[in-house]
Amino acid sequence: MNRHVLMTMGAVVVAGLIGCETTKKVKSVNPGTSNQIGTAQALMIGAYQQQGTVAELPQYGNFGIGVTENLNGELIMLDGEIYQACVADELSTPAPNVGTPFMTMCHFTPDRTWPIANQISYADLEKLMDAQVVNPEHISAIKITGTFDTVRYRCLSLTQNYVPYNEAVKKEHVYENDNVKGTLVGFYFPPFFGDLNFKRYTFHFIQDDKRHGGHLMDCKLRNGQIEMMQLRDFFVKTGNVQPPTASIR
Repeated sequence: MNRHVLMTMGAVVVAGLIGCETTKKVKSVNPGTSNQIGTAQALMIGAYQQQGTVAELPQYGNFGIGVTENLNGELIMLDGEIYQACVADELSTPAPNVGTPFMTMCHFTPDRTWPIANQISYADLEKLMDAQVVNPEHISAIKITGTFDTVRYRCLSLTQNYVPYNEAVKKEHVYENDNVKGTLVGFYFPPFFGDLNFKRYTFHFIQDDKRHGGHLMDCKLRNGQIEMMQLRDFFVKTGNVQPPTASIR
């Protein structure tokens, strides 16, 4: 069976099946690559066991979102720091051995920035980003900072493996804060990616005090700025292998 799959977006590498190994230790991956641990399809059917650990994540980027093993909280990576959002609406620093079944990351360097001067709903925010995406067939990493009139987010709670994701999220804990400063960390994925990742926009929210946050459900942004980075290459880790050191064309 082939262990690498290429797609024409630029480069897509799906690496690893059980038992796949590598002999070269890699400290980082190329800028301009969306690096992913696990797949959305596996998550949807309830495969919540770890595909990587927190200790591994910095080699894949300094910016990203995901979940912990058995859905025991959300993961947020911002400016190279990793946070775990828990059901008490508290952020903590996860231990290095904490596992993740699903995480999307990149080395974030924006290539487009523009301000938001007036209040905007999340639905209108998506329309605005649609107009700014350079190429809708490429992945984009997106960072939105500002003051939120209101922000609503969730945190998942500890779940057994193979409880379907749609059932597991029924135990989510939802929080809402008003008049707060914070950051949305997220990604745009093209629809043709199918079940590799969640389609279009997914964000996690982190408050400026680094004490609260989780998976964004809705918001009203009063003012701020949007930073966007187009990602031409795509790497997926599904087993105990290291990312490639060079783009595959």
